[in-house]
Amino acid sequence: MSRPPPRVVLFDIDGTLLDAGGVGRRALDAAFRALWNIDGATTGIVLAGNTDRELVREALTARLGVNMPAIDEKMITAVLGEYLQRLPEQLASATGFRVLPGVESLLNQLSQMPHVVTALATGNLAPAARLKLAKGRLNRYFRTGGFGGDAPTRAGIIAIAIERVARLIGVKPERKNVFMVGDTVRDLKAARATGVVPVGVATGPDDIEALRKAGAQLALATLADAGKLIALLGDTLVS
Repeated sequence: MSRPPPRVVLFDIDGTLLDAGGVGRRALDAAFRALWNIDGATTGIVLAGNTDRELVREALTARLGVNMPAIDEKMITAVLGEYLQRLPEQLASATGFRVLPGVESLLNQLSQMPHVVTALATGNLAPAARLKLAKGRLNRYFRTGGFGGDAPTRAGIIAIAIERVARLIGVKPERKNVFMVGDTVRDLKAARATGVVPVGVATGPDDIEALRKAGAQLALATLADAGKLIALLGDTLVS
């Protein structure tokens, strides 16, 4: 009897796996204060569904009046370096940080399914992602993934995550057996752009209806309703 093909479940982090309580925004604002004495640098900047590099680019444009093409990558790198230095202290003092409902139970279930691989596809830089997951004690579920420093777009991050999973397991998964779980319309549009299965969870800024309109094959209120995702994995396997 032939082995079933691998199924890969990619997860966004903020708003999907955990609510970081605003630590990212506070750490970025602190970085801008340290470098340019600017307060509230990320005010009005949408963090959800964005990548760390792109939101810094937006903040630089808004606060320093620098046109997008003129922004030096060294400026972005400088901000992100300051951000990563300040993130641990923000996480240590965070009062609103929490792992979202159903996440640990779902990840436990998936980890016991022999042909399922869980990985990350997040706009967070890899060090920031690992710091956040460490606080939530979730790192053990994710051996690899795509991160905000890997590609300029969410679709590119998903593609890199799939490549890394393929190297990890020694076989390239079919796109129909790759699922992108995210809480924003941007996550789902990126999933569709890369030909993977979009799964929405309404624990972030976008509600279920918005996620469905964005093309979610499955839209959940929270990941506590894990049975529907498990069933979807099984249906895809036998199709």
